[in-house]
Amino acid sequence: PNIGDVLIDQLTLEKAFEKIKSSCLSKYSNAKIYITLKSLRKFKIQVIGHVSKAGFITVDALTRISDVYNIITNGEYSDNIFNTVSSKISLRNINLKRDDGSILKLDLLRYFYTGDKLHNPVIKQGDRVHFGLIDSHISIKGGVKLPGKYEYVENESLIELITICGGFTENADSNYIELFR
Repeated sequence: PNIGDVLIDQLTLEKAFEKIKSSCLSKYSNAKIYITLKSLRKFKIQVIGHVSKAGFITVDALTRISDVYNIITNGEYSDNIFNTVSSKISLRNINLKRDDGSILKLDLLRYFYTGDKLHNPVIKQGDRVHFGLIDSHISIKGGVKLPGKYEYVENESLIELITICGGFTENADSNYIELFR
């Protein structure tokens, strides 16, 4: 049976499915509606900055910033975002400019350690992603679980850095911290 055109352009998959079901049920109230997505629409986004693959890349509606990072650093999708340890491309100072002009400041390292998806959003058509170079870093040693060299983000507190380092070890004395400049 025909229900006519259902306009779903610019809707998320969830909202599109709801609108299709609603349109079907308005004509056939007792119908059971099953929807199968055959393929995801692909679109291009712009990647700018000091990256070897600057320009336009093709993504789909499920692509996240971490996937874009993998594409520009590895040339393909990869499960291991840390393949590029020697890279100078920033994981922590990424700017995502949306089509509406809004700019999101993203931190993939924070996403990897905290799981906060606000720092790894899904890409949308019309997005421009700017990957800068690592500007500054800080070394953390001693009573943290993952000592090492970390990219510094402006206005980041010491406790935020310690969290990214895995937190304090069991025998660490958090009342005694030395800072060197």
